[in-house]
Amino acid sequence: VSPKWVFDAGVPGVVHKGLYIPRQVDPAFWDPLYIEKQAEFIRALGKKYNGMKGLEFVDLGSVGEWGESHLMRWSSEDKESTGYTPLVYTKAYMRFLDLYEEAFPDTPLALNCSTGDAGHNDVIVDYAASKGIWLRQDGLVPNYSRKGASRYYHQYYQRVKTLYELCHGYRGMAERGMSALDTFKRGLEDPISYLN
Repeated sequence: VSPKWVFDAGVPGVVHKGLYIPRQVDPAFWDPLYIEKQAEFIRALGKKYNGMKGLEFVDLGSVGEWGESHLMRWSSEDKESTGYTPLVYTKAYMRFLDLYEEAFPDTPLALNCSTGDAGHNDVIVDYAASKGIWLRQDGLVPNYSRKGASRYYHQYYQRVKTLYELCHGYRGMAERGMSALDTFKRGLEDPISYLN
């Protein structure tokens, strides 16, 4: 899930079975060398795209599966072998938020707020909201649980924009027997700025 040269440079990685592929190597997102490499990447993105006409917001993605903070494939052994601790994880995540804020001073930022490593998400989301970073949740379906982003939206909607992203397009919902109307109704039950 990162270019090979990242690992060749010395960033530790763990081999996992991928969702769509038989094998993927996940970097230790909290490793100092990974943070250094990612910082270079974020600064280059900002240099090229900050303030670009038509760019509504930048979706922050530096950690985990799909860049959405998922550590679902990581066993406790995987974490231990790569220097993970709850504090190291949270500090690294907050560093990424700082880096994006520095690189994109003229462009709104949005953070997927639903999936941080268990127990640390509240700290990360609170930190993001304190910086004015928008909060985004993907995977909206008709029976979407209130355990996810919803609770953050009620807490922060007066301070930052809040976004829901549909789990599937209209055709995909129809193929799965989901009601598009019920999905939209569920999304609109919460104080949101965008639904796409």
